[in-house]
Amino acid sequence: MRKRKTTVSTKRRQTIQKQAVLDAVRQATLSHPTAADIFAQVRPLLPTLSFGTVYRVLHGLVEEGEIAEIRQAGGPAHYDADTREHDHIICSRCGAVGDVHLRPLFSLEECGQPQTDFEVLGYRLEFHGLCPSCRLVSQAPVLPFPVREVFPC
Repeated sequence: MRKRKTTVSTKRRQTIQKQAVLDAVRQATLSHPTAADIFAQVRPLLPTLSFGTVYRVLHGLVEEGEIAEIRQAGGPAHYDADTREHDHIICSRCGAVGDVHLRPLFSLEECGQPQTDFEVLGYRLEFHGLCPSCRLVSQAPVLPFPVREVFPC
């Protein structure tokens, strides 16, 4: 009797559902779709697809590093096919998400370390504002978001 090799793989098997979900995220990466957006896009192609399957596939793709998950307080998670380091801007009214690519001025990890007893493992920089659509619809004057002055540590 031969022993089967057991190897731990971070990649899960490729299924039709997984490929369709991944394609939907990649096609909509500038809009950073939610699970509901992805379900609405893929369901016509795969009528037996369930919302639970979309969630499981998204979770697996995030674990595999194929896509990134953008969580925001009080709103649904958004998904991004661009897994390179970058930041995001979130519309305070509708929750739309956009990419922000910045050149680092200084190391934020080094700034957080001396101020706390934490070992800094990383950070997430998030901008908030109004997207172009919400700015057009809004009748009320938009108050500026509080600006923090940022100085190197």
